[in-house]
Amino acid sequence: SRLGLSLGCANSKPTLFSQEMGVHKVVQYAKPNLSRCFFGWVSVSLYTFGLVVVPLLGILMICLSCIWPARYLPILALLLLLMTLPHKKWLAWERLWCRIMDVWCEIFHTTLIYEGAIPKDFVLLVHPHGVIPIVGNMIWAGTFWHGGHPDHFGGADAVLRFPFFRQWLLWMGGVSASKEPVVKAMKSKPGFSVFSGGIREMMETQNDKEVLVLRSRVGIVRLAKENGKALVPVLAFGASQHFQRWPSPHSSWIRKLSRKLKASLLLPMGRFCLPIPIFARTTIVFGEPIDTSARSVEELHAAYVQWFEDAYKRHQQSAGAANRELVIM
Repeated sequence: SRLGLSLGCANSKPTLFSQEMGVHKVVQYAKPNLSRCFFGWVSVSLYTFGLVVVPLLGILMICLSCIWPARYLPILALLLLLMTLPHKKWLAWERLWCRIMDVWCEIFHTTLIYEGAIPKDFVLLVHPHGVIPIVGNMIWAGTFWHGGHPDHFGGADAVLRFPFFRQWLLWMGGVSASKEPVVKAMKSKPGFSVFSGGIREMMETQNDKEVLVLRSRVGIVRLAKENGKALVPVLAFGASQHFQRWPSPHSSWIRKLSRKLKASLLLPMGRFCLPIPIFARTTIVFGEPIDTSARSVEELHAAYVQWFEDAYKRHQQSAGAANRELVIM
């Protein structure tokens, strides 16, 4: 980042705190210069806008193919091919995007707080999901440069079927969040990450409070224990404030249909009522790793839930969330 728009990670400043304060390391991203700020907002806006536009274009192509098959069926066939092609992780692609997403950390004035050293074998359990989880991108970039970087992450099957976005995710290291692919990823590589609240937590997102879906999330804890992975709970302040949502979270039929289809049926509302993120200072807290070898799944799950309750109280003041209620489901 020494050359104006050069994409590097030099704008982050690691600060060490004493163990008595319960913090192993803090990384505070400096405010970006004007060119990096412009690049960051344009790139993150194009990314989030694309997440909404790509599925709509797919629907449009289906409709046009029915009306003018000779003209539009080849385009539809190409999109269907892109929806199914297998891909492997592409390290050069990941490194490039981690440079870009590191600028996103700057524009959201991000702070990474590591409460403990992350071990070799681990699973990051991230909450809350938010409407569009751009905080997941910031975690991916932040850990890439500052430690605790997973090898793979879990994504919803529906999202992994979007053409173009499928390629982006798989090249970054994404896999289906279904049980079989998750187990395969855990067995093949030491680090894994997932928004363990899933579609339900996404649909429960509210802008005036933090809603975490934790009490039913026993399966991922069991998988981590069975595969010898430490649990690293991750609390992301600001994740649920980057977008508002329509319809309201109180629309129960939308929530039920989304869970059945395993896809979020909501419209993200950001700046100018478009899918462009709203500024919200972001603080990402990585908890002290929880060793899974000596405790039962039930004990581990209880410790996981308790950590989020305690961590929220510890950090909400410094993260600017003093007046935000925490709701655990």
